[in-house]
Amino acid sequence: MPSAAKRFWLHIDRWRNAVPCGLFLLVFFLSLVVQVFSQNENEPIRVDTLLLRIPIIVTSQDGKSVPGLSKNDIRVVSNGLDVDIVSLSELENDLTLAILVDVSCSMASELGAVKKHANQLIDQLEPNDKVMIVAFRRKVEMLSNFTSDKRLLRQKIATLSTPSISNIDTCGTGVLYDAMSEILSGPFGKLSGRKVMVVFTDGGEQMVPRKTELEQQLADLDVIVFPIFYQSTPLAIGARKSVSFAQFVELPHIEPLYEFALLTGGRLLIDRQQNFEAGLKSAVSGVRRTYVLDIYPNEGVKGQAGNIQIISRDKSLTITARRTIRVETIRIR
Repeated sequence: MPSAAKRFWLHIDRWRNAVPCGLFLLVFFLSLVVQVFSQNENEPIRVDTLLLRIPIIVTSQDGKSVPGLSKNDIRVVSNGLDVDIVSLSELENDLTLAILVDVSCSMASELGAVKKHANQLIDQLEPNDKVMIVAFRRKVEMLSNFTSDKRLLRQKIATLSTPSISNIDTCGTGVLYDAMSEILSGPFGKLSGRKVMVVFTDGGEQMVPRKTELEQQLADLDVIVFPIFYQSTPLAIGARKSVSFAQFVELPHIEPLYEFALLTGGRLLIDRQQNFEAGLKSAVSGVRRTYVLDIYPNEGVKGQAGNIQIISRDKSLTITARRTIRVETIRIR
């Protein structure tokens, strides 16, 4: 009886005589391909997977940044389930800072305080930090390019002024959204790495379509926004002498500022809050030391931080993260 090999080649000879040569070669090639894949079916396959890379800031109760944390100090929950943390990396960042100052007429009584607080930020600069000064009223004016020259920056801050409120033609209203958008699409758009925007103003605009456009710009760039609110006029809160923070941020001219801070992982600061100056100092200096949290998301996470809770195991610490998350695709075996 013929061996298995002989039977195979007898079978091939019958096919060779029965079909055209080209078709025979095609069938023979396909059989070899099937053999190759069947022999390699246990080999690992390369696949693409999503990695969420989340910048976070961890602060103590007094607002100071907290160094030396590991992934074991943090818990991540998504859709009610714990998420495995791939890594937690600590970074020291040089600051790229844009200081935007509202110089509309309504800010006249607050401008002295603004200059003082802006100079306090300049005092914190390290040698590799870069800052630019921007003023806005009816139009946006860039008073300086990015520089590390503290003397020049203080000179530019000293030139800030508001027009006389009696001169309606020059008084104007602050074009906050235009100022922020110009910096995001211009100077900030050309830079990589962590960027910070500090906005000194007495209130945001109430143009919903324009606000939505600006929020999209902020979501696309790695920018942290710290709005600094000054109460230049009485608040429309009726006969109440005080309001809660939750009520305060719902006021129409304050809500946009709060939303910008929340979206970017920043913080809304209010000049009449207790320990305001300490809060301003710690807010911006805290950006120097940040962490990058890498996780593989559970099903259902679509790049929105609202689906994720990042919790410190030390209840005395506060973790701040952007509302939007950068999603990266990586290849693994």
